[in-house]
Amino acid sequence: MNGDIGAVTLKPDQMSALNPVLIILLIPLFESVIYPALRFCKLPMRPLQRMCAGMVIAGVAFVLAAVVQLKIDNALYTGPGSGVSQLRIVNAFPEGISFQLGNLSDPTVVNATEVKYGQVI
Repeated sequence: MNGDIGAVTLKPDQMSALNPVLIILLIPLFESVIYPALRFCKLPMRPLQRMCAGMVIAGVAFVLAAVVQLKIDNALYTGPGSGVSQLRIVNAFPEGISFQLGNLSDPTVVNATEVKYGQVI
C-alpha cells in the first residue's frame, strides 16, 4: 500500500482526487461500450437495475477486501508463546494512569507502571 503505480507514486491526498477523475473517464466508456454490449446481449439495464448491480458489486468488493485483510492479519500475527499472555493498554485520558500487575503464585512480585497520554505499552 505504498502508492506505487509503475513509475508514478500516488500520495494519499492524490488518491482522493483520483476518484472524480476516474468517474469522468469511465462514463464515456460505459455509455459507448459496456451499456451497448449489455443491450446487445438482451439484458435489461434500466437506471435502477444499474444502481442495484453496482451496489451488489460494491458489496462483493468489501467482502473480498475483508477476506484479504484477514489473510494478511493472520500471516503477520505472531502471538505470545506458551505460558505467556499479552496485555495491551492504550491511554486516551489527558493525564497519566497508574496500574499494578501482580503475580498470583508469588504475591511479592508486583509490577507498577505509569502510562502517559497517547502512550501505548
